Amino acid sequence: MYARLDDAFYGHGKVLNASFEALGLYAVALSYCAQQLTDGALSAGALGLLARGRRDIVDELVALGLWERDLTTDSVTYRVHDYLDVNRSGAQIRRERHATAQRVAQHRMHQGNAVSNTVGNAECTGLEKPARAPSRALRQNLKKSTLTTPRLSADATSKRNADADFGAFWVQYPRKVGKPEAHKAWRQVAEARPPLATLLAGLDRQRCGEQWRESPRFIPHPATWLRRHGWLDETPEQIVAAKRAPSPVANIPNEKPLRTAGEVANVAEILDVLPWRRK
Repeated sequence: MYARLDDAFYGHGKVLNASFEALGLYAVALSYCAQQLTDGALSAGALGLLARGRRDIVDELVALGLWERDLTTDSVTYRVHDYLDVNRSGAQIRRERHATAQRVAQHRMHQGNAVSNTVGNAECTGLEKPARAPSRALRQNLKKSTLTTPRLSADATSKRNADADFGAFWVQYPRKVGKPEAHKAWRQVAEARPPLATLLAGLDRQRCGEQWRESPRFIPHPATWLRRHGWLDETPEQIVAAKRAPSPVANIPNEKPLRTAGEVANVAEILDVLPWRRK
């Protein structure tokens, strides 16, 4: 059960002139009246519980017109002003509760009769007592769920896994623009795309590079990165390191030393006496 409060309550003239303590007591009193179904009436015992001896706050609410002194009883009681204009009366709530209880009782009695008849027939025939039969509504829901629940094929399962992998890639990619286009590119490179761990390793290698870290404008859109197989790219640092590495050819020793000037002259004399060198 809950109490209702007008949504224009905060701007009412009476509220604007009230202290926060008075407004707090007013709200607590609304909760009490709704839970106890008092139709806005506050007895002396309720005031002792809610106001906690603060007679000045009670007098402030009465002076503002938020509460009214109830003169229809001999005891000192108060009433929340216009409580029933916003909230339902206790009699109305009791009638609704009684009607709900009757519907629940009739439903349970109907279910109990169905089960007892089934069990009685089983006892007469000597058969084992069957389990409690499901209700008609439950049978309809089960039938509906069986008819409408789709069975995922192998392609659908693969597509779902691919979408999950794309979600992991999207979380790691530093430039989050054009997500629909990136998702389209993800599916287009499905055959060339490596396993997710390999792809993320290549992405992480570039994320840690100096170019992406210091110049985010060089980070391509995720769709572009996927279509050009960006996981295979090397960072500028890797390219420079590869150029600075010593060439393996330079480490191979020469099998023969360079020829001397005399050896070169002997070779020239031999070439002069060859037949194809004669004039």
